[in-house]
Amino acid sequence: MLPLLLTATLCCIPLCLSVSMTSKTRSQLYQDAARRGDVAMLRYFRYTGNDMALQAHERKVALSAAKQHNHQQVLAFLNQSD
Repeated sequence: MLPLLLTATLCCIPLCLSVSMTSKTRSQLYQDAARRGDVAMLRYFRYTGNDMALQAHERKVALSAAKQHNHQQVLAFLNQSD
């Protein structure tokens, strides 16, 4: 029973990680991460290349959200990438 469960879990993990995001979802997640001050999520976006798919105005919205919520680490991270 345990090997079956382990095999099923290992097969499902790559499928979950390879789900492609729509541009709207990508933009919302990026902006929400900036709004919450979630630098780890923003780093994940950069690591996976999803930040490169964002439009310039979407990046500006995320930057202004971080400014509005006064997230200094997020501001430093976003300014570093530009």
